[in-house]
Amino acid sequence: MLLSVNEEITDNIRNSIISGFAKKALRTMAIAYKEIKLRGRDIDQIPEEELEDKLTLIAIAGIMDPLRPEIPEAVRTCKRAGITVRMVTGDITETAMSIAKKAEILSSNFELTPGSNVVMEGKVFRQKVIFYLNEY
Repeated sequence: MLLSVNEEITDNIRNSIISGFAKKALRTMAIAYKEIKLRGRDIDQIPEEELEDKLTLIAIAGIMDPLRPEIPEAVRTCKRAGITVRMVTGDITETAMSIAKKAEILSSNFELTPGSNVVMEGKVFRQKVIFYLNEY
């Protein structure tokens, strides 16, 4: 049976599976497929929208890129030297925070609060950089 993924199902996947993986520092990967009829076309000629629409979801997997064992001690050394350690990543906020806690960049009991500048997504960071550059 094929199930059409609506907004409710998407929210459920995001809030239960993806969020659960992210809190464990796992990156989420959706595994899906679609049968494509090329009809004499090269795959590069097919619009992205056509390739990414109406996929069949097979699984959602969580993968981990483990920290090198020396990272937490290196972060502690930097902090003792008065260096503020920052992490820049393309991960979603929850995954980034989990990784930062394992690296001891954030404390293990850190909680994100609205308006905090401690953790921010790329869009917010870029806006702040543009604002800063325009001010000076």
